[in-house]
Amino acid sequence: MKKQINVPQLMQNQILDAAQVAVYYLGQESIVLSTPDTAIAIDPYLSDYVDQKCSSETVFWRRNYPAPVTAGELAPHLQYVFCTHYHCDHTDPWTIPLLAEHNKELVFFASRAFSDKLAALGVAEDRIVPVDAGKVYSYPGFSFVGIPAAHEQLHLTDKGYAEMSFKFIFPTGDRGETVFFHGGDCCMYDGLTEAIGHADVMMLPVNGRDYYKLRDDVIGNLTAREAVLLAGEVGADMLIPLHYDLYNNNGLPATDFINAVLPSSLKYHLFRPGERMIYMKD
Repeated sequence: MKKQINVPQLMQNQILDAAQVAVYYLGQESIVLSTPDTAIAIDPYLSDYVDQKCSSETVFWRRNYPAPVTAGELAPHLQYVFCTHYHCDHTDPWTIPLLAEHNKELVFFASRAFSDKLAALGVAEDRIVPVDAGKVYSYPGFSFVGIPAAHEQLHLTDKGYAEMSFKFIFPTGDRGETVFFHGGDCCMYDGLTEAIGHADVMMLPVNGRDYYKLRDDVIGNLTAREAVLLAGEVGADMLIPLHYDLYNNNGLPATDFINAVLPSSLKYHLFRPGERMIYMKD
């Protein structure tokens, strides 16, 4: 692994007002959303677990860049951690235990279908919140709802949906509420647009799917065009592409995303690893 990227501003000295939400990009689908009162990590993947443990004769994984921050550096700045599903680049067996160890106050959220696996990774059970799809959960500084995600297909277990997207609602002063949607790994299905309702910022995977990936057990996601259309259907102001730059064998050239989004009226942002963007509703 290369030397870690120096990101001196990451989660440090942030000055936000009540109308702003800071977005930090850590690679793949790893996002931190931060307000003056709240810091939430979604799918924190800060290791090379996939490279070390998931490569095979047919699929070889190699990160294009190291994680811009370590779990130990990030953990003290967080209050909540969300995991969309139990793939290792979303619920990282090497990141989750370190986050829990370095911040004893962290609360972890996952679909009820696999939330017990967080305990197996070393998270105390009283710090794990099993999430049921469609239910609104309220916490100081934000609320959220879990929405079933179709990782090519919807996978409903006896405990709930195996994959989940999350819609976050932040009170942002005189600008009302600001809504962020993190798709996790997801594809379109009938009813998804209606389940989302409205979001100001859509954070969606754009790496697509195809026969050859699925043959090698690489389950796919939205195409760039589908992500643009979905963002338009929910009235989004901005689209942030995810899952396109960390692994070449399961990503998408940035130019392909740009070609898909340019005909639309959507704002978009292509992040650099470790970059922070501050979003404020018009």
